[in-house]
This record gives sequence, C-alpha cells and structure tokens, in this order.
Amino acid sequence: MVNGCGVNVALRDLRTLFEEGTVVGLSDGQLLGRFVERRERAALEALVRRHGPMVWGVCRRILRDDHDAEDAFQATFLVLARRAASIMPREKVGNWLYGVAYQTARKARATRARRRMREGQVPDGPEPEAASDVRRDDLAEVLDHELNRLPDKYRTPIVLCELEGKTHGEAAERLGWPIGTVSGRLSRARAMLAERLIRRGMSPSGAPLVVLLAHNHVAATAGVPTSLLLSSTVKAASLFAAGRATGALVSSGVAALTREVLKTMLLSKIKMSSAALLAIILAGAGLWQASTRADGGTPPDASFRVSVDEVLHDDSTIATRLGIDALPGSTVELFSEKDKRVISSLSTDLADPDRRGGLSRFQLVIFADQVELEGGSTNVVKFVLAYKVGSISSSISDAGPMPAGAEQLAELLTLPIKSGEYKYGQATKLVTFKGATYSFVVNRPK
Repeated sequence: MVNGCGVNVALRDLRTLFEEGTVVGLSDGQLLGRFVERRERAALEALVRRHGPMVWGVCRRILRDDHDAEDAFQATFLVLARRAASIMPREKVGNWLYGVAYQTARKARATRARRRMREGQVPDGPEPEAASDVRRDDLAEVLDHELNRLPDKYRTPIVLCELEGKTHGEAAERLGWPIGTVSGRLSRARAMLAERLIRRGMSPSGAPLVVLLAHNHVAATAGVPTSLLLSSTVKAASLFAAGRATGALVSSGVAALTREVLKTMLLSKIKMSSAALLAIILAGAGLWQASTRADGGTPPDASFRVSVDEVLHDDSTIATRLGIDALPGSTVELFSEKDKRVISSLSTDLADPDRRGGLSRFQLVIFADQVELEGGSTNVVKFVLAYKVGSISSSISDAGPMPAGAEQLAELLTLPIKSGEYKYGQATKLVTFKGATYSFVVNRPK
C-alpha cells in the first residue's frame, strides 16, 4: 500500500517526466516562448541545460574562482527569468545569455575587488568597469572582452559554434539562417577577433584562435556543477520570475548581484529609448513646428490629422510618438477620463507660413517601462507622457505597483489611438495606463 506522501511524490515525478518529454526537440525560441507564456519550468530547465556550460565557461574564465562563478552563474539565469519576455528575437537567447553572463561576471569581480580592498587584502586585479581594465596578458579574458564587443550577427555564430559546439548546420537550423550565412559570418567573426587581438599585441593565427575557443567549450562543458545546474538555479529562477522569495535557494550576494545587473540593463534601455526619442526630436527641421499631410494637402476643416509611430515596443518598454496636425489657432486639451479633469490646454497657433498647408503640429511622446524597485522583487511600471508645441513643453508621469497577474507591460498600457483623421471637438482616447484612461480633444480656432 502506498501512502499519501508516496503518491504525491510519484505524481510529481511523473508530471516532471511528462513535462520534460514535451520540450525535447524544441528550439530555443519555442522554449523561451513556453516559459514566457506558460511559466513552464521544464522549458526553463531545458534552456539552462543547453546554455549552462557556455554561461559557466564565461563566469569561470573571468572570475577564476568556483564559488564566485557559481554566484554569477545563478545571477545570470535569474536575470533571464525576469527579462525573458524582452529577448527579441527569441532564437538568439544563447547570444543574449553570453552578453549577460559576461557583464554579470565582471560586476561580480568588481564587487570582489572592492570587498578585498575594504578588508585590506590585495585584489586579484583592477575593478573591471572599463574596457582598459581587462588584463592584457590573459588571452582568454581578452578574447571574451572582444567577443562581447562584436556585433550580434557575428557574435551569435561564434557563441553557438565555438562556445557551444554546434555544427554549422545545427546553428543554421536554430537561427533560421542559410548555412552559407552562418559559415560566412563565422569566418568574418574569427577574422575580426584575430585583428583585434593583434591590435592588443597578441598575434594568434586562425587555427590557434579556433583551438582556444574549442578548448573553452570543452572545459566549460566538463566543469559545470550538476547540482547547481539542475536544482537550485532552476528552482530559484522559477520563483524569481513569479515574484516570489528566493532566499532559501540563493545567497544574499547572488540576490544583490542580480539586482545590480537588472538595474544596469534598465539604465541601458532608458538610455537607448532616450536616444531614440532624441533622434526623433532632431530628425528634420521643424519636427515640432508646422507640417503638412503626406499627400501635400490639408485635412478638411471638419477634421485634423493624427500620425502615430512606434519607436520602441517590446514586453517591457514602449516608446511612441504621436503628432497632431491641426489648423493654426486650434487648442489641444489633455484630460483624464476618470474625473474629466483637464491636465493641459495649449494653442497650436504656431504655423509656419512658408510651409504648404499652413498646419501646426502638436507633438506627444508616450514612454513606459517595467522596472524593479531596488532592494526587493516588487515590480513597478513607470509611465511618462511628454508633450510639446513650438517652444512650450511639459510632461505627465505616473508610477505604481503592477496589478496581480500582470506579467508584461503590454497588459498594463494600451494605445487605442491610431493614425487617421479625427473630428474637431470630439474626445478621443489616447492611452490607457493600468486602467486609467487619458484622452484629448482638439477644438477649432475661434
């Protein structure tokens, strides 16, 4: 007779076996998709199995200490669990993991160096915050540094073929590229790496470079701690993705390292988004000033023109530009649907008489990002709506905790407004953020 505990264990083992069977043969993109959409632990475990040796190799080469490498290894996959939805295209998750592992290991080494300095010990090297801090006499470390700097289209085949041991055909199938593209980019990547090593005073020929990369793959595959790879890392990452506590599975050092990497990634994304928005602001003379329709005509007097352009849109960040072309002297009012409170009212009486059509443009930029509060796992969403007409500009911002069950930004922010012609004097929904709707109305000049 089997007791209740035994039945539960048997059912759990059977369920695990069934789940593992369903992911056999799936591509990286399919596995990542199943984890993002269904939170399948078996899919996450399959990704850790596939890419763990490569991640371990990067961490071990940079940190040269198994304990520190284990911390960086775990932090890398915790970051994957939290940022999985933002990886695009999904098939390049291996390349994405390489970059995260490299940055995580360097941050871990910098933390270790600062700790040893405080303790009065001699650090094993300078804090690796700048490119010049890479030890110039270490070929493996310099190679990782230069590999991390390669454009994605060249780094991806290097990671798959040289660090993960895939054939050209296997890499082509995984990436959806022609095999000739894989071979050509791999050859170009090797040449670029060799050129950069020569500039650093190292002169490996093509063959020794390939041998070194292959050696890194073999050493990494042989050295991954099995218990770390299959148990605590997967369990902790699954809990972390769900916003649950991981204290029993990872150390405080791993938690702090993970937060630091996520913070750096957020700042990088904000910088990228800001650069994109700045490029929009600077693109073409008179972007904020008068404009005409694409066909050179003027909208009928009863309507105005709206153009919507997405700058950046993934599951964790959205940046959208919206332009309203209206008759000079029109007023644009922004208000909240909840209380009908007018947030801002501006006149578009800034027409450029030298431009055809003589229309004025009111410009809006909507930016939202899903972020993590430092020191905890509480998610918040930051929302900013910036507007400008002529030389007048301002912004509205809001932030708050994510509602229960909301895992992606797309569920928290919607943009019902579409490009087209709208009637003067009619309220139009602009954006809905966490259930709060912001609208606008354009009134014809009096």
